[in-house]
Amino acid sequence: MQISSLSKLSLGTIAAAAFLAACSGNTGSTVPGVGGVQSQSRVTHAVHAIPAWLLSPAGIFHGNPMPDKKKKSKGLIYVSSFAGDSVFGFTTAGKSSCSINTGDEAINGNAADPKGNLILPLGAARTVSVYKPNCGAEIGASFADNDGQPSSASSFNAATGTIAIGNITSTATGVGSVDVCTVSGGCTSNITSSNITGYGGGVLLDTKGNCYLTSENASFTASTMTYWAGCKGSGTAVTGWKNTYYGSITLDKKGNIDAIDFEGGGTGQLWVYKGCNPACTLVGGPFALHGYAIFGSVNKKGNTFGAVEFETGEVDLYKYSPTKLTYTSSFSSGFSATDEAEGFAFAPSVKK
Repeated sequence: MQISSLSKLSLGTIAAAAFLAACSGNTGSTVPGVGGVQSQSRVTHAVHAIPAWLLSPAGIFHGNPMPDKKKKSKGLIYVSSFAGDSVFGFTTAGKSSCSINTGDEAINGNAADPKGNLILPLGAARTVSVYKPNCGAEIGASFADNDGQPSSASSFNAATGTIAIGNITSTATGVGSVDVCTVSGGCTSNITSSNITGYGGGVLLDTKGNCYLTSENASFTASTMTYWAGCKGSGTAVTGWKNTYYGSITLDKKGNIDAIDFEGGGTGQLWVYKGCNPACTLVGGPFALHGYAIFGSVNKKGNTFGAVEFETGEVDLYKYSPTKLTYTSSFSSGFSATDEAEGFAFAPSVKK
């Protein structure tokens, strides 16, 4: 994740890493964070966590990449970029279907629930919004994330149920954390762990109401995953974790955890685990990805994995099983390298 391209014009090179960014003032000074670099005239705390060598050349976001078409669809692929303020819906064939303009930049990850509702953690505004299926109306009002910069989300019923929000850093501790929230009640608790020594990445809420968060240390040299039973307490470091870098964590149809390893294997890779409560058992992988991706997920049927490439904006699709991943096709999201595409979600998400 990162901060907007606008701020990068004054930053030069920044030692940040793929979810993380920094805050930029008029003087060009930075404070580490996750997500990217956001202009202080716009927001003071948006962060991006992508290695400096992968950050796109300085540039200004050039606007919506696709036209806004309000076509109804039974299933969508949602794609967003850190440098933009819109989320775009595509059919599984890669055709533009609809869009949502949030008015806020620094969108890191996005997520969908099994009903097709879309969850958007807005890094610049530090709020979370939930929308009805097919780029529908917002459900309730946006709620504030007062504990950090929201970067990822997970829920089985975003309209009325629990939503787990991953924070790049907590305002209280300076390291990654998880907020436990609902649309009606907002965020009511914040959990972190001594196992987290740097930046938070992908978040997961499982079917039993447990929370997980991937994280990277402050120097981006070691990745961990933390487990909270019942989304409470001080958390436990999972064992058997093999990822070398953080990324999204999502469930497949069998309840396995699909974990993207952003820099693993040279161009990114996918690991498949079961358990991780707190002992992980490796099910499959590492499977090489077509390009660098931070967020990805499995479709409703559980037979297709997808992700968006950070460097190119290409959406990559794969034939998926827990023990095999085969690249099948790509389509353009309309985003360029300077847009820093990150967010990806199949909607509806897989139903366990």
